Order: sequence, then structure tokens, then C-alpha cells
Amino acid sequence: MISLHMNLCNAVLSIPNANKVATHRLPKLNAHYRTLRHNTTLQRHAFQPSAMMEDSSSSAKKMRPIITPFSPYMWGDIFSTFSFDHQVQQKYTEEIEELKKKARNMLMVATSTQVLILVDALERLGLAYHFEAEIEDKLKQIYAYKDEERNDDLFTTALCFRLLRQHQYHVSENVFEKFVEKDNKLKECHHSDIEGLLCLYEAAQVRVENENVLEEAAAFTRDHLHCMQPLMDSPLKKKVQHALKYPLHRTLGILTLRSHIDIYEEDDSRDELVLRLSKVNFNFLQNIYRNELFELTEWWNKLDLASKVPYFRDRLVECYSWALPYHFEPQYALARLMITKYYTVATALDDTYDNYATFEEIQLFTQALERLNIDEIEMLPHNFLKLIYKCILSFSKEFEEEAEKQGKAYAVPYYIEEMKHVGRGYALEQKWSLKQQIPSFQEYIKNTRITGHMYVSLIIGVTMIKSSTKETIDWVLSDSDIFIYASDVARLLDDLASHQRDSKDGTMLTCMDYYMIEKDVTMQEAQSAFKELIEENWKRVNAAWVDSCTEQSKEIVVQILDLARICEIYYKDEEDLFTYPDQKNLAPIIAGLFLDPILI
Repeated sequence: MISLHMNLCNAVLSIPNANKVATHRLPKLNAHYRTLRHNTTLQRHAFQPSAMMEDSSSSAKKMRPIITPFSPYMWGDIFSTFSFDHQVQQKYTEEIEELKKKARNMLMVATSTQVLILVDALERLGLAYHFEAEIEDKLKQIYAYKDEERNDDLFTTALCFRLLRQHQYHVSENVFEKFVEKDNKLKECHHSDIEGLLCLYEAAQVRVENENVLEEAAAFTRDHLHCMQPLMDSPLKKKVQHALKYPLHRTLGILTLRSHIDIYEEDDSRDELVLRLSKVNFNFLQNIYRNELFELTEWWNKLDLASKVPYFRDRLVECYSWALPYHFEPQYALARLMITKYYTVATALDDTYDNYATFEEIQLFTQALERLNIDEIEMLPHNFLKLIYKCILSFSKEFEEEAEKQGKAYAVPYYIEEMKHVGRGYALEQKWSLKQQIPSFQEYIKNTRITGHMYVSLIIGVTMIKSSTKETIDWVLSDSDIFIYASDVARLLDDLASHQRDSKDGTMLTCMDYYMIEKDVTMQEAQSAFKELIEENWKRVNAAWVDSCTEQSKEIVVQILDLARICEIYYKDEEDLFTYPDQKNLAPIIAGLFLDPILI
């Protein structure tokens, strides 16, 4: 939320012990503040910035927020010195093509169980995009015979269930009935089957609401596998540890690709051809990514924003990693580049609203966003604001040019309108603060879909995909079930991790604070509730993912699913790794993916 010292916050903080919400119940606001809660319509097109708060005190309008210091960019000039070797890349390409032919033959002649194991390996190792048609054909055949009497073990049953559901097939959890007792608990004879338990754990991640067998399995397999780790030997132990931290369905696979290759190499059941293909393909992709980061670094250095504006998070590489949900495959380079540029500029915009600007400055900036015109630059009172605005204009012009090159000029008005909504969304948060209006938790969540730049980034992403149409953008903006649930997962994960920073040392209200006020609960209770809400929303995401196959192509919908997945990495263990990327959970992932090639 926007960080200003407003009267509402002072009113809340004046309550005894309000700063100690971690151990004390936050008291209800008095009747005066409760009567101020309004029924603001939160439609993205409803709020107009002209509805300013004239009755707010001038001192509050001019007060600058507590500025949070951020760590500097941690990657230095690593990517600015990269030299793309076309000859090496050509050798990789030729070997990949040869290995693909052999792997395709393996896939075509494999038996049912062999197909499942091979498809699982190809997906874990970042190779599935080379065999999309073959994989879909094989899984379709397996699905066609799903109702036949089978003698599959727990491992095979769980693997088949997960793969089919991840590929948007409707499958029932009834396939697990033979493995459980009447109370849905796993039969004891399966408790020592580590590979089976691990596969069941992964299958439980794609569960939907009211799947009681998988609900029980999710808790049991997690706890049981954790307890049994000391008794395991590597590489199985390493495989289990990685899965418990980064379950396949909830993790953006490209970011953990290096780990999957390392684990596969240690597996005695590995296929040497598939291993070789995964290593060569990894190096091939890494060269593409490093070349894109080289290009992005040049672009960012020319803007020279980081050296001139001291209050925002300089996170180019982290923004690029965040852009990978818009497809990691080579043919989607333009989508990655444009999304990274937008995210980088949007981060500066977000921190301008949250970490620097006074309310008066925000009013002016929001009005300028309504027009997106260079003539508006002089109305902005500070050089920092002018620089940010120029960057937005520069990106907007680039997006317009790229959209026209793609034959998709129709996307530009959508983009412009959604950029206006971003400013309006921020202004609405200001309205809540200055007029002492406490939105409901759901109202606040709805607005964060706008201020979280989800609509704008998806418009940019789908515009850069060849198969998309005007109808695709209309669908993106239609608030489909999968978008609502995935964005809520992202929001809740974000707030769990960033609540302390966003609260400005307890002086500002955040998403979690609104929940605590509305539900009259403690900090610990709110955190527990958020975790439960994340789990419930993941079940809804999973159901919507399967159902969405009739609405849009997987190529489009997977971008929304992957937005939730990337947040499971960036806000892992309630740490804000985007803001603090030097922490142990993120820096090694980025270094492993972008810096060192795999020795072959």
C-alpha cells in the first residue's frame, strides 16, 4: 500500500499495544472509524482521480513517507561483458537435433509406464517443449484407457494422475482408493515406499476442493518424508529434500532446472541420452538468456535511472527471472524482453508511490498517467518524478512500436487504459488512507490486482505471442477464475513475506493489517489464515487450470498459472527475495541458471 503518515494510521497506532500485534489481539476500531468504511465500487474502470480529497489536511498531503533503504544491484557488470558465440550455439543446436530424434523414438516405442517416467523426466529437465505433440498424443492414449482395470503400484498411479491433471485432463482421485483405509489414511504397507510416497506427495499438489484422499495424502506424505530423511541415502535424499522445498506443480521449473539436472545425473535409473540432451539444451538456453540479459543491461544502462533515482529497487536480473513465466522457450524472447523492461520500470513506479512521493505529488503523477503524454512532464514538481515518467513514456512508445510490428496495434489502447487503472488503483489506496476509510479485505485484494501490474503485464505478454488475438486480450481482462485465484495466491504470498517491510516499522497498514482489523485477530492468527487461504486458492487454481482448456490455449493460460508459481519461489519461507535477492534461497538459483554452463 502507499506509505504516508496519515491520520488513519495514527488512529490505529494510538491504540495501546497496537504495535505488538504479533502477541496481542488488535482491538476493534471504534465506532467512528467503522462508520467510515464505505462501499467503494472497485471496478477497474470506476474510480476517477478527479475525486480528490480536498478536505484532507495540507500537512498530510505534503508529508513524505519513511523511505526504506534497499540494497544495491548485486550483479554488477557480469552480463554487460557477455559475448554470444554463434559457433558454439550452432554446435549445441546440431547436437540437440540429433539427440531429439533418438529421444523421440524412445518415446514412441515406450510402454505405458515407461512413457510416464520418460515424460516426467523430459518435463523436469526442461525438454518437454521439444516433444509437445508426441507427449500430448501419448497422454491422450493413456487417458483413453484410464477406466480399465490396472494393477499399477502407488508410484505409477500417482505419477499418471499428476501428469494427466497437469495436462488439463479430468481425472478422479478415486484411483487412490485401493491404497487407503476407510478413513482415507494410507495403508501401512506403503509407508516404506519412498518413491511411491514422493510421487503421491507431488500428485497431492494438483488436488482440488473436496478431494479428501489427496488432502490427507498431502499432509501425511509431507510429514512422513520429512521424518524419514535421516534414514535416506543420496541421491534419493536430495530428491526428497528438493521436492519438499520446491514441489513440481507449484514451482516454475526453469528456475530450478539446474537442480533437477544434477539430481537426475546422480539417479541410477537415469537414461544417458536424456541426461546428455538435458545438459546440452541447458547450455543452449543459458546462452540465449545471457544474451538477452546483455541486451537488457545495455537498455537499462542507457536509461541510467538507477544512478539518478536513489529510493527504488534496482532489480533488472530479478525482473528478468520474473519474466520467465511468460515462457522460457527460445521462441518467446520478445515476450521476455518486453515484460522485463516493463517490470523494471514498474518497480521504479511502485517504489515512487510507496517509498518516496508525497500525496500531492501522487495526485499529479496519477493525473499524468491519465494522459501518458510528454507535455505532462512539466506539471511534475520533482526531477525524480520526471525521470520515472519519462521511462514510462519511453517503454510505452516501445510497446506501441513492437505491437504494430506484430500486427497487433489493437493492443495499444488496452495497454494505455490499463496503465491509467494502475494510477487510479494507487490513488484509491491514497483515498482510503487520507479519508480514514478502511476497505474490506476483499476490496483491498481486488485493488492489488491492479496495483500489482497483473493486467498490464499480461497484456504485454500475450501481445508478444504470435497466436494471440484481440479476443485473447479480452479474455485476459475478463477476470477468469484462474486469474482471480492465481493472483490471490500471489498477493497472499507477497504479503506474508513483505508485511514487515511494507508496514514501515509498524507505522503503515498493509493487506495483513486490513485482515486483522476486519477479522479481529492477532498477527499469528492472520498469518495462519493467509497460509490456509493460499492452500485453498491453489485448489481453485488447479480446478480452473483443468477447466480453462476449453477457454483458451494452454500457451496463453499457462502464463497465469506460472505467475502463482514464480511467487512460490520469490516469497519462499515468508522471505521477500525480490527485494532482498542476496538471501540464500534466490541468489544461488539465479547464478546457477544464468552464470555457469554445465560441463559436458
